[in-house]
Amino acid sequence: MSGSSPTGRVIGLGLALLLSVAACGGSTAVDPGTDSDSPAPTEASVPPTAASTSTPPETSVATTTSLAPVITTCDHPYFPAVEGASWTFMSLDGEAVIWEITSASTDGTEAVMEADLTSPEGSIEADVNLMCGDFGISAPELAFTGLPFGAEVTQVTEEGVFLPPAGQLTEGATWDSVVLIAAQLPGDILFEIQRTAHYTVLGLEEVIVPAGTFSALKIRSEFMLDIDAAGRTIQTESTEILWFVEGVGLVKETSEVTEENEQPDFGNELVEYVVP
Repeated sequence: MSGSSPTGRVIGLGLALLLSVAACGGSTAVDPGTDSDSPAPTEASVPPTAASTSTPPETSVATTTSLAPVITTCDHPYFPAVEGASWTFMSLDGEAVIWEITSASTDGTEAVMEADLTSPEGSIEADVNLMCGDFGISAPELAFTGLPFGAEVTQVTEEGVFLPPAGQLTEGATWDSVVLIAAQLPGDILFEIQRTAHYTVLGLEEVIVPAGTFSALKIRSEFMLDIDAAGRTIQTESTEILWFVEGVGLVKETSEVTEENEQPDFGNELVEYVVP
């Protein structure tokens, strides 16, 4: 399975964790020391935190479908987080992103994914902690592609999940995720970012990427970012589309296109992958 990280954007998968504050889609960042319309600061990766690894999701996913057999390990059909798995993505801007599962617990309830971004500006590395169980997969650090350089993360939590069990991922299914990250910049500047996302399974669709042609599960992620920094509040919203393939993982993500001949603002496509 190959993974992609939203290069310079926020995914939710989504989705996707290296350049700007947003998850698998979106492109808003904030400099706590400037006005909200000032240029965004340079960003860096989100370090792992104890909060993100020790607490399971506070709320289980709500879907429009009946419960199917649950997935109790990180070896999710649509996100096989098994040790040795890796995914290489290329962005529309020519940036390369590599995801690699570097470790997984013997009981399958936790895994660590290393994300590496290579761009003309240089390289960034970050670890993403995955928590797995009958709720699916929780990966709060994937909600943010990065933070301003020098930021020290003090808390990362998630209510909801990144992906529910595969049996619940049927057309029309929906679920929500609320990820909160708290951090501090030099000078004792505190800020919080909350990403509230609503996911909808749109169905199966054929998708062509450099890694091949796949029948993929198409998911829409509508999300809002609330950024509270130095007494200022900024709010922005965006929509992205994610394509997941059973046995492979994430193969493509782009901002949603609503008009004919419109080009996405950002996107990542799978180039190659390895799933042991």
